[in-house]
Amino acid sequence: MRAHVRSCRRPRIAAREVSMGSLVYFVCMIFLFTFVDSRREYTKEEFCPVSVKHGDWTLDYKDGYRCILSCDNGFEPSDCHVIRRDKHDQWERTVPTCVESSMISGKTVAAVGVGAAAVVGAPYALAAAGFGAAGVAAGSLAAWLQGSATAAGSWFALGQSAGAAGIAATTQAGIFGSVTTVTRAATSYFTGCEAE
Repeated sequence: MRAHVRSCRRPRIAAREVSMGSLVYFVCMIFLFTFVDSRREYTKEEFCPVSVKHGDWTLDYKDGYRCILSCDNGFEPSDCHVIRRDKHDQWERTVPTCVESSMISGKTVAAVGVGAAAVVGAPYALAAAGFGAAGVAAGSLAAWLQGSATAAGSWFALGQSAGAAGIAATTQAGIFGSVTTVTRAATSYFTGCEAE
């Protein structure tokens, strides 16, 4: 009876051999599932949406494959122009098309409007902070920030100069350019569109 029981048992393998074999198998499976599939190279035709009227798709790789829609002159994307596929191979966003451009886009109107408001509002902001034509106003934010060692060319000196003499045209242009750039970036961010 005892001999029969022994013959039915699986042969004993040393624990070290099982561990090494399991480790090699595990590493190979991770390699196959992680690197082989993700390193597959796609073509534009097999990954991006079908061709679009008045535009073209470009296949790009940035943290994964993505498709970028470029529209012909006189046309603009109807939605976010950069799209990706999710883990279920579905598009994460609505697939855009190329529609006829309006004379001025909404982003441009927003950027110009906010930029102009910043240029017009800058003198009022300086006055509200206490930088005026007669110098720093007593009890103001500017008076509180003013130090005994205010150096020429410092932000405080520039604020006082702008408050006393007005903002130069080049500074106004710089304010306008900076604010419009930030506004365009912010509108892209808040709409959830991925940048190129």
